[in-house]
Amino acid sequence: MTKRPNVHRRLLVGSLAAAVLVGALATGAGAAPTSTTTGGPTTTTAPRPAAPTTVPTTAAPTTSTTVAAPAAPAAPAAPVADPDALLGAVVTSSGRAAPLAVDSGAGTGTGPTTSPSYVGSAPSPNAPAPTPPSPTSGYRTLVNPTTSFPARATVAVEYAGQRVCSGFLIGPSSVAVAGNCVAPARQTWREPAQFRVVPAKNGNLEPYGSCGAVELSTVVGWFESTRVEYNYGSIKLDCTIGNTVGWYGFFWTTNGLINATMNINGYPSDVVPNRQWRSVGHTTVSDDRRVYYSVPVAGQPGSPVWTPIGFWNCSACVMAIHTYTGPPSYALSSGTRINRSVFRNLYYWKYGVYPPS
Repeated sequence: MTKRPNVHRRLLVGSLAAAVLVGALATGAGAAPTSTTTGGPTTTTAPRPAAPTTVPTTAAPTTSTTVAAPAAPAAPAAPVADPDALLGAVVTSSGRAAPLAVDSGAGTGTGPTTSPSYVGSAPSPNAPAPTPPSPTSGYRTLVNPTTSFPARATVAVEYAGQRVCSGFLIGPSSVAVAGNCVAPARQTWREPAQFRVVPAKNGNLEPYGSCGAVELSTVVGWFESTRVEYNYGSIKLDCTIGNTVGWYGFFWTTNGLINATMNINGYPSDVVPNRQWRSVGHTTVSDDRRVYYSVPVAGQPGSPVWTPIGFWNCSACVMAIHTYTGPPSYALSSGTRINRSVFRNLYYWKYGVYPPS
């Protein structure tokens, strides 16, 4: 089924500090300066007569002054639009209007501030913290059982009876996924009624049952243009299974994510199907919109790229959403980085409102 998005825009008016985050205010040119030109004195003297019978006469000096008319004030220059503002706008499979979240790249700041840069995970009461990763980079292990956190907050996403991607809970009924999981082609939605989302799936075991989908979301940059840096989205469930299994936290930062400890939980396609695996390693490089790593992953878009950040109450805190396995083999696979814009949209999909600017 193909539906065109109904994108509503909202003009965000922020404080001066917020304006600085987006960029310097563009100012219009002022009025042209008034110029005045004054002619110098002109003096004319009569020629000397041949005979001194007449008195020489001298013409009186004449002075002329020309004043230019004042120039009309120039029209103020139009503010330069953020080229990413539209591309980061949410679109939904139902056509429901979503407010426009201005995408200003990675933004600035880290840690708990008045404009939140993290959302804590919820492993559910008395759940043990995730096992710290080994210092050895670039390996993966089978997760069995899948009932510990955060494995149980990791989901297998099925469509029309076939597993199509991985995902992770970010709230009671919200699952973050790759954009191609919900919109596999340009301007094309999958049918929500055909989804089946299974947390902690372990072969034929489904310890927490499954949920259906009521709404799919992504952003304009993916839905209209399938731009890789906008490859992320969400599934709204018809249940609140997150209250049982918990959910991942997520954060954004402008710091370079180089050699950062990372884990990826998901359902790869190159091993036994429907079994969850955990890849462990370190990031290799990052930019404002992508994070790259060289760890074993395959065919599991939507998997959380996470790290433990205990002091933010974020024991499984996502930094990126895995999207691509890079050639050759696992070298430089990558995920959509959670920058300020992605963070705001994930926050919106979880809470239904955007965080303070």
